[in-house]
Amino acid sequence: DLEPSIDLTKTVTSITDLDANDDDNNTTTVDEAGDVINYQVTIKNDGNVVLTQTSTLDVVEGVNNGTLTFSSSDGVNDVSAGLDVGETWTYTATYTVLQADIDTEAADANDLPVDAIGVDDVDIDNVATATFQDAQGNTASDTDSAAAPIDLEPSIDLTKTVTSITDL
Repeated sequence: DLEPSIDLTKTVTSITDLDANDDDNNTTTVDEAGDVINYQVTIKNDGNVVLTQTSTLDVVEGVNNGTLTFSSSDGVNDVSAGLDVGETWTYTATYTVLQADIDTEAADANDLPVDAIGVDDVDIDNVATATFQDAQGNTASDTDSAAAPIDLEPSIDLTKTVTSITDL
């Protein structure tokens, strides 16, 4: 029997701090708009038949705005030949954080932290999905998510100046 199957794993590999010179060089948490979250996705053919890729999808906080870029293979490194049995393909993806991402998560920071897509839990959730098929059209799909924590740093800068002095 043909048993097409894939195992997809998504991880946050690093976070590139927008302002590396701000004495707050966060590489494991998001702390400002413009930070770049770097992801890695691996897809392994754990079935018993060669597969071809039919679709990949990268969704950040419920919006389909990412693309997975093929990076490497532990096999023949020939995507056109298909994903061989036992072979793993590696993809990369990035997401540039918006101020709206931080504001949305901060607005619900007092909610019970639940790590589920669509539930505000003070992190940026990202989901990758892939579908492959064998030569007979049987499909194999898998999905995995990764979350980048947000370091909320509320701060204000208050300046008081004397504008005039009245002599009595």
